[in-house]
Amino acid sequence: MSNEVVDLFKAPVGLIAIVIGILVPWVAGQGIFFMKESPEITTALVVGTIIGVCFFRGLPVGPLIAGGMVAIIVSLMDSFKH
Repeated sequence: MSNEVVDLFKAPVGLIAIVIGILVPWVAGQGIFFMKESPEITTALVVGTIIGVCFFRGLPVGPLIAGGMVAIIVSLMDSFKH
């Protein structure tokens, strides 16, 4: 590896990128489980994705990651209820 690549891995932005690169696939995996258990949520996720693209200049990366985020938030909310 070149010195530039090694330096990037040592820099804060490089470390953040690695952590986010690990978290995003994990979050998407949570979305698979959540959408299997609650397939009706897919419609809301697609509508939210369309709104994000149309009105907030977002990119349609897909409902899978959004589903994972919802699953994590719902799980956190459930843990605070008990």
